[in-house]
Amino acid sequence: MGKFIKEPNKEILNGYFDNYLDNTQRYSKYQTNTPTYVDYYSIKLESSTKDQGLETVSEIVGNESPIQYNKIVDFPIYLENEVSFSQQLEEESGFDVESEGSAIVLPGTIIPQNDDIIIFKFLEKKYIYRIANVETSNTSMRTFYRISFFLSPGDIDILEDRQVKDEYKAIYDNLGTELDVVIPQKSFTFIDDIEEIINYLSERYIRFYYDSKMNSFIYNKDKINMAIHDFYKDNGIYDPKLAEFIKRNELFINNKSFLKNIYVECLLKNRDLDYERCFYSYLETGNEEEYKYPYFFFNSINEATFMMFQDKFHELVHNPIQIYKNKFVPADKITDGKFTSIDIKKYALYDSLLIDDLPVNEQILIIYLRIMKLSKQDNILNDHYEDIVNLSKKVKVDKELSSYLQIPCVIFVLKKLKEWILHKTNYIN
Repeated sequence: MGKFIKEPNKEILNGYFDNYLDNTQRYSKYQTNTPTYVDYYSIKLESSTKDQGLETVSEIVGNESPIQYNKIVDFPIYLENEVSFSQQLEEESGFDVESEGSAIVLPGTIIPQNDDIIIFKFLEKKYIYRIANVETSNTSMRTFYRISFFLSPGDIDILEDRQVKDEYKAIYDNLGTELDVVIPQKSFTFIDDIEEIINYLSERYIRFYYDSKMNSFIYNKDKINMAIHDFYKDNGIYDPKLAEFIKRNELFINNKSFLKNIYVECLLKNRDLDYERCFYSYLETGNEEEYKYPYFFFNSINEATFMMFQDKFHELVHNPIQIYKNKFVPADKITDGKFTSIDIKKYALYDSLLIDDLPVNEQILIIYLRIMKLSKQDNILNDHYEDIVNLSKKVKVDKELSSYLQIPCVIFVLKKLKEWILHKTNYIN
């Protein structure tokens, strides 16, 4: 009963309604209506039937009830008619037994069942309703549910203290997407943390490296007052494969953020032809056999948009071998043509290699690549996503070349982590 389901179709919400309402005119108003958010209590059948069959239950909510529920906070339903709460509460009897209503539950959320509980809140008062009947639609490939409910006696405090097994959160924005609408409350808390970190890193990275005139991200000595090599100190550094990486993964596009969405294009031609060999592609795919470019060097840029500016620019060229080593810059800087201070492929392949003393950015990337390697194992993400979130809180965007190259990678990992959490289908019975 009350099983959470995952809807893999990427139709927008109106598409759901268009499909459903073709031959069902009576529900046409729901296309423009807003949902009503309720606390929904879905029966956890496995826990509820350990001691006693549901057919012999004497009370649904109460000290004697054997029923266990999973609570879903902010669950959206679409009421078919207004429910007048002001007339439902009587001083003596406590409630009006005739009070009832009906609503629509959208596909991709839950499968409602009889004896599930809905709690409406009105003017600081809460009302318990019990589902009496569930009908399914026959006009759509996706299943809509029409639930009928009636006002029911019961103590909400007892329901919360004795009968709630687990708590979940409904995310309305995920309706009509491939993401799960209902997720565990703990996961929702992690998502909040992840979004806060992404916003912080994005804001700092854009401030340091985004060139609005070129609509791209440039490592520029004049802006950040940092020289990585005497020969290049008066030049901007541009990584075309980084631009491709940012574009492919929409790293700076977030409609829910206060930040401006930034769409970038690679400003140099044909730099995507060997993209699969670079570090960014390795991070996307986890394919260590394709990864061939752990080093880089610089070439002057004399083409495309860059010729329109008086400033000089050098391209960061991805390369399979180490071309030079700068002896005049401290060894802890990434100035000898390496993307990471260690052989990250080796660290990703061998879990026995300790990473605690490595730079925090590299710890995050290694953990992520290890997860990619072990992704077919059940629950592997549960063992690591908390580590990634905690490490990400320590990440700083500074004026080093390492920030220019690695911060987008960290943002990528965090966005993927968020997707993984939201893609985990949860069965609650």
